[in-house]
Amino acid sequence: MAKIKQRELARELYLQTDKSQKEIATMCEVSEKTLGKWITDANWDGIKKAQRESPEKIINDLYAELEEINTAIKGNDPGHRFADAKTADARNKIIVSINRLKKEVALPQYVAVSTALIDFIASRDLEAAKRVRPLFDEFLRNKSNDVK
Repeated sequence: MAKIKQRELARELYLQTDKSQKEIATMCEVSEKTLGKWITDANWDGIKKAQRESPEKIINDLYAELEEINTAIKGNDPGHRFADAKTADARNKIIVSINRLKKEVALPQYVAVSTALIDFIASRDLEAAKRVRPLFDEFLRNKSNDVK
């Protein structure tokens, strides 16, 4: 296996699984020392931590919690398939958290994409970029108002 392929596979296994470094090194046919160097040099620990704490991951985890609550309610006897006050409160808090996180995540993404697209347009046609810039500004203002 070529070194680049080994490194790519090791990276994916390290970031996407809970396999030990020894297991990953064996699967990728590299030494644990080499794998350790790759992990350190490319800051795979930092990337893995960021993935675990990313807003998208948190939102997915909240949806999983919501699904568990709904499944538990569906498991109740007929005529009792509704949330008690405590469960309803928990469910409402999860829904509010999901909606808040979605809005908080979306705005920075809109800004980043808008900026990148305007920069791209400007590199090709500066006048076109000047014409569309006010539209992007208006779009971002509208999205910003949605977050409030």
